[in-house]
Amino acid sequence: MDEILGRIILVRHGERVDFVTPEWRKTAEFPSDSPLTERGLRQALEAGEFLNKMSQTTPPPIEHFFVSPYLRTLQTCTNILASFPDSFSAQLHPACCEWLYPDWGFPRINYYSIGTEEQPIGYLDAVEKVKLSATFPRIALSEKVKVVPTFPESELKVQERGSSFYKEELEPLLFERKDRKSVSVVLVSHGGIVESFTRAILSGCGEEYNAIGVSYCSVTELIHTGEMTSSGTRVWKLVKNAYKGHLSEPESDQVHYN
Repeated sequence: MDEILGRIILVRHGERVDFVTPEWRKTAEFPSDSPLTERGLRQALEAGEFLNKMSQTTPPPIEHFFVSPYLRTLQTCTNILASFPDSFSAQLHPACCEWLYPDWGFPRINYYSIGTEEQPIGYLDAVEKVKLSATFPRIALSEKVKVVPTFPESELKVQERGSSFYKEELEPLLFERKDRKSVSVVLVSHGGIVESFTRAILSGCGEEYNAIGVSYCSVTELIHTGEMTSSGTRVWKLVKNAYKGHLSEPESDQVHYN
C-alpha cells in the first residue's frame, strides 16, 4: 500500500439521552444539548481504544483532535482522549458544530454560544470559559478560527462549511508543517456533519461518496497518498465508511441523526 501522507478521521458522538428518554427535554435547561447515556459513554471509550490502536499501528499517528461544542461531543471526545497520553488534548472548534437547521429551532447549549451574524458561534464569555475548563480540562478553545457557521444553515451551506474548514484549516495543518511529518487529525462531531464533511472533501477531488448512515461512535476514515488531480487538488480516498466493528454495543441499523 502507498504511504499515507495525511489522514482525516471523523467520529460521531455516542448515544444521546434525549433519543432514549424524550421526556428529558421537558425539564432540561438546554433541551437541544443532550448528554450521553451510559451506553454512549461506553461507546466513546471503545472508540478511543480503537483510535489509539490505529494511531500506534497504522501510520501516520494521530496528533490533532477537534471537537464540536455540544455536550454530547465534548463527553465523547473526553472519553476518547482517555485512551491517549495526558499530553493529548482537543480543540473546541465551531466549524465542527451541529447542523444549524432552522426547523430545529435556535439552539442553546451549555458551554458555548450559538450565535447570529452579529454574535457568531465563536463567542465565549468569561463564565463559559471557566465552566468549560473546569469540566473538560483536556479540551481547549481553538485560537485561530477561520470558519464560523451562523444560524440558520441550509444543507448546501453545511457542505460549504465542510469544504471551507478543510481548505482553510485542515489542509494547512496536515500539509504545511515545517517538519514535513505526516499526521492524522480527528474530528468529533455529529452524524449529519460527518456525512456533509466527507461528501465535501471527496467531491472536491472528484471522488464519489455513498452515505450509508453514520451511527453512534462510528469511524469514517479518509486518506491521502500523494495522488493529485490534473488541476492540482489532493485526492482523498474513503477507506472506512461509518465503521462500527470496534463497538460492543453499536446502534441498530436504524440510525438516528443529530
